[in-house]
Amino acid sequence: MFSRELNNANTVKRMADFLGHHLRIMKKIILILAAMLTFAACTKEGDVIYQTDPADALSAKPLVTVIYDPNAVGDGNYNDLIYQSVEQAAKEHDLRTSTN
Repeated sequence: MFSRELNNANTVKRMADFLGHHLRIMKKIILILAAMLTFAACTKEGDVIYQTDPADALSAKPLVTVIYDPNAVGDGNYNDLIYQSVEQAAKEHDLRTSTN
């Protein structure tokens, strides 16, 4: 009788450890998802989120966007080469860029 009670106590302890471990993992997942949702929903005041009109999507030229450092273009470095190359490719292949 004593061994059966001991076995049941060990089983309950193992189940509690198992559930506790999974509960900690679920808490972390929920925290990460909440943080992702918070950051995805945040925009600075005045920011505009552009959504294309589906009717214009077929006739619109593809848009090419390059994100630079704030003072990167015009410094005579490789950013200027990237800018010139993107603009040249846009002219040759009938693409839009964020500057035209």
